[in-house]
Amino acid sequence: MKNPAEESDIQYKTLLNNEIRIIRQKEEQIITNAKAVYNHKMTNDGKSKLSQRCNDFKLLEEKCKEYKIPANKT
Repeated sequence: MKNPAEESDIQYKTLLNNEIRIIRQKEEQIITNAKAVYNHKMTNDGKSKLSQRCNDFKLLEEKCKEYKIPANKT
């Protein structure tokens, strides 16, 4: 996430701050909706229009487990 404090363009900085404020206000709703979509995809894989449009969460989770950053590299 871009740090608005480091932004020199005042209008863009204002936009970023407004977006952060709105996201924080709606954080609980966003998380609830994300969980609902995830559960729908996992139980209805390909059987509904919504599940057809969603990412393949199973594949993403598998690839995430395979991806490892070596401890000595950052």
